[in-house]
Amino acid sequence: MDQLFSIGQKYQYHLIACHPAKKTLSDGRNAHLIIENPDWWKVKMIDPRWKIIHEEILEFEVQPKKGPLLHIKKYIVFMEKV
Repeated sequence: MDQLFSIGQKYQYHLIACHPAKKTLSDGRNAHLIIENPDWWKVKMIDPRWKIIHEEILEFEVQPKKGPLLHIKKYIVFMEKV
């Protein structure tokens, strides 16, 4: 996170998937390596150099062509450098 906060110029936009990915890595792990809820991520986004100017949580269901119904949850964060 520190690297992300140090390279931003004025604004940052983060779209964080809070659900398992459909794909897996070659070692069998889920492609979304860190699957946590938006509250967990919000704590990670705290940095004295940045303030959150907008955030929202999107939740919806998707029916893929094959397999079970998927519950999708995304945490969207807009930040501004202070």
